[in-house]
Amino acid sequence: MSIFISYRRGVSTDIVGRIHDWLERDFPQREIVRDVDSIPVGVKFWKHLERQLEECDLVVAMIGADWHDELAREDDFVRQELEFALKREIPVVPVLVGGVEMPQRSTLPETVREVAGFQAHRIDSGRDFKSDVAELVKALRALRALAAAERGRKLEDDRRKLERERTDRERAVQLEVLRGTELDSLTALLVETTRKRFKAILVLVVGAALVAGVVGAMLWMDAKREARRERVGLEAQLTALRQQLKAQDDRADYLVKQLQNAQDEDTRIELERLLQQTKEESRKILRSGGGIKKQAGSDCNCPPGDPLCSCL
Repeated sequence: MSIFISYRRGVSTDIVGRIHDWLERDFPQREIVRDVDSIPVGVKFWKHLERQLEECDLVVAMIGADWHDELAREDDFVRQELEFALKREIPVVPVLVGGVEMPQRSTLPETVREVAGFQAHRIDSGRDFKSDVAELVKALRALRALAAAERGRKLEDDRRKLERERTDRERAVQLEVLRGTELDSLTALLVETTRKRFKAILVLVVGAALVAGVVGAMLWMDAKREARRERVGLEAQLTALRQQLKAQDDRADYLVKQLQNAQDEDTRIELERLLQQTKEESRKILRSGGGIKKQAGSDCNCPPGDPLCSCL
């Protein structure tokens, strides 16, 4: 991570250069970023600055006599640098040079007024210059330590999140095993229900041949009621399986949203793997639903595309 120096080229350029040189004595050279020194030839100015700002953990705003001149313009680079840092909650350290005072909040554009809320550090270009810079270095080191602690906290949060996702994945595997058992049991129950239906018809035929038509009709009605009750029970189980399939689809949508917002490459890889696994689990449920439809027999009138057939 680096320290980005934001300044306006003009009357403050010389003292900014002196401060930059002194900071490089206390920090590695690659950790002090100043636009005029760090932009390679042929690279788009603002795109390169965005990349530098994204990688920094502190922004030092050099505020001199001419700092406020162009700040009202939306395309002003100093304003854009500060807006970028504030939007990403990067700490800003105002450094007052050339004897200026900290600007009043009301005089700043709304998008950068938050700068006035940060504690400013004054640097005198005269005999107090060295001691002022030394105090600035001490403050920057303390702020960087806080930023490092915050990064560590975020990394720990990410680790815990991944741990929770692994736990969810293990539960999903257990749920898949349970679903497979339920689908097998449901298929066997469907076969048994079909057998009972034909058995009831056979009883009706035999009964009609042996006893009066009234007795046969009563047996047929009893069998029909029994079959209806069993169909209701199976429909309830199938409805539950559809809800489980919807839950699997909702999990896939959640993983897609997480993947779109993921910044870390390792997290993206893990999310892509989880998404692929979730899709495979949904396909397994669909194949099992197709098997149930086949077991239902030729009299099934399910609409096309219904993976978990609702007719029995």
